[in-house]
Amino acid sequence: MWQNRIASEIRRTKKLSTPMGRERYFYGRVDDNLYREAYAYKPPSVVNDVINSLIRFVDEHRDPEQLHFVLQAHDAAIMLVQKEYMPQALRLVGAESEWNPKIPLMGGILQIPIEAKAGECWGSVKEIACA
Repeated sequence: MWQNRIASEIRRTKKLSTPMGRERYFYGRVDDNLYREAYAYKPPSVVNDVINSLIRFVDEHRDPEQLHFVLQAHDAAIMLVQKEYMPQALRLVGAESEWNPKIPLMGGILQIPIEAKAGECWGSVKEIACA
């Protein structure tokens, strides 16, 4: 049913929108390849929209001398945080009601779970609790 709804939307408008309002137009011939591209659009786009929401929230509330964004990679926001600022950074990330949207979907409400990891280098990264 989900694929049928996506295919119908593509045939009518050649456009899809994420639940958070981001739009994408699909160009080219409407065929199986275009449908596969359309089917693969929404799920990872929703994850990216949520990560972007986190990044915007943290950016507005952070101490820029203590926390620097490095990159957004697929389903993660990578940050450099001074050790003494870690409790504040974890409170920002843990303030999910402020930044992590509840997304209405046909099957119910989706709120993507989060996890935080920290370490002095990539080899020592371990999951930690958000405050």
